[in-house]
Amino acid sequence: MASREDKIQYLETQIENEKIAGSGGANCVGIARKQIELSRLYRATGNVPQSDYALNEALKTLEDPMCISTNESTRLINAIKNFQSNPNMANMQKMPALYRYIGLIILLVGYGGIYLASNYLLLPSDYFLVGILVVFVLSMWIGSALRRRYIRSIRDSQTNTVDSSNDPKFRNP
Repeated sequence: MASREDKIQYLETQIENEKIAGSGGANCVGIARKQIELSRLYRATGNVPQSDYALNEALKTLEDPMCISTNESTRLINAIKNFQSNPNMANMQKMPALYRYIGLIILLVGYGGIYLASNYLLLPSDYFLVGILVVFVLSMWIGSALRRRYIRSIRDSQTNTVDSSNDPKFRNP
């Protein structure tokens, strides 16, 4: 796996190449997304001033008059401005794949189990339909519950970090 510094160097090279290629404002969103990713990597390495600079560059790229205004560019501009106006906002991290796809995994395993049970245990077709509905509801419920728990734990851990930076007597247990 490439280190963060390698990813930073790669993104900087890509951004410069795309700026030099100059697509007449058609690729502003792509460049801005790479600059936002670069900002995230700088922040992860602890280089906050460089992160803020990359974020400002992304905003300038999107607000450039040559940039074609789309819904996506407007959404990115609003997200960047919201992040800049709320410095204590939690750093958004990518949710691990297990939490993103747990509902689908449960659905596939459940449907496979129902299929095997209907073939080898000779379940009536009524049970097959009920089983499909039960597995569907369970996969939706379990998936959303696990995602909520994960998001809550991330938010709580970041809140503890923010509290500890404001209060020198606070000690994280």
